[in-house]
Amino acid sequence: MVVVMALALSAGAVHAEDGNYWDVLDGEVYHLDLFQKGEDWEVIVDGAYGRFAYNTTEFVFNGFALQEGGNYTLIRFEDEAAENTENVVCLTSGTATTDDTLHLDGALLDGGAKIWLVLSADVDCAGGEMTGWNPSEYLFESALIGGGSSGEPNETPVDPYEIIHTDHTEYPGYEHFHLYEKDANWVAVPGGNEGHFHYDADDFIFDANMESVETNYTLIRMHTHLSPSVTCLASGATDATGDIDLTGAMQEGGAKVWLVLSADVDCAGEEMIGWNPSEYLFENALLPQTDPVVPPIDNENINRIRLYKKDANWTPVDVANYFGVFHHDETNFTVTARVMLPNFSYTVIRSNGDINSGITCLATQTSNNQGELYMQGQITGEGEKIWVVKSNNVDCEAGSFVQYGWYPEYYLFENSLLQ
Repeated sequence: MVVVMALALSAGAVHAEDGNYWDVLDGEVYHLDLFQKGEDWEVIVDGAYGRFAYNTTEFVFNGFALQEGGNYTLIRFEDEAAENTENVVCLTSGTATTDDTLHLDGALLDGGAKIWLVLSADVDCAGGEMTGWNPSEYLFESALIGGGSSGEPNETPVDPYEIIHTDHTEYPGYEHFHLYEKDANWVAVPGGNEGHFHYDADDFIFDANMESVETNYTLIRMHTHLSPSVTCLASGATDATGDIDLTGAMQEGGAKVWLVLSADVDCAGEEMIGWNPSEYLFENALLPQTDPVVPPIDNENINRIRLYKKDANWTPVDVANYFGVFHHDETNFTVTARVMLPNFSYTVIRSNGDINSGITCLATQTSNNQGELYMQGQITGEGEKIWVVKSNNVDCEAGSFVQYGWYPEYYLFENSLLQ
């Protein structure tokens, strides 16, 4: 199958293009990915996965790395609680082929907002319920589709931190997001320390409650690891109840906002000099940036290629959130990037633009909990294009993308060519 290199729209909706597997669907086509997940519902790196593409009446599904000969059923699941195994609508069933793939299509029946691929033996389609539970063999949704037969995507996804939000003052005309105490996996601690950051183009207002009383804190803007520089916004001390209020001018800086111990930051030197993250608050959203900040180039022989997420017209989008930099000389390179999927394996490739041949894999790494990557190695192969792609989409030995393995909305693409 020859796949036409056409980008899917990144803002939730994708449109059919000749050569893509969803081209059998008419009108506006949406999609979501399904993944094999662990006991804590984390995506299993390099596990089985699939894509569910759909319009208002029909769907197409392709699954990969499944059990050869395994019998699977695609279901819509109605209840938000995974433990509740009732209210199941079966869409269709099929058997994985000898290359561990599965193709399904059919009518988009009315049902719940979750899409799962389960073992056929574990579901009673006539009774509308699960009769077995082997989640390690299933694929689970990465996003919800709208309940009901319309199949429209959920335009207002639930904030996963909503359960620990506390009441706070709203400031008309200000944007805001929350800062949280986070654990070693960068997950917000329920009931932990929490703050609120309100801002407009000129000013910010911040308040928080911390466990440590009468302690000096500094609010900072922090870049991703593309640049470790720190911009201090304001400093102050918690009172006898742990409350702290800070205001000031919005200064230029990174997209992240942290509250850190004042003793751990050198504001004049623009760097962290200590690290006690259990005492900090970390953002749950990023400030807008128009241009990624990149580390300085000290060696005049080192060149730089910026990498961006791009839309169907190959225009960079979401550059504040997803971007990368490919530094190189004649023989070596480093890549620093922030990608769409945390805890997922990505590969940096060199390409001539043909996804069916001529691809050289340069390095592979799993992104961290914040979707950040750092890779380095030697430049090999041919081609002027540098991409960062999902590792399970590319066959490095064959030098090509795998069949049905073109998901550009998860990739980063070069903004200038490798000379």
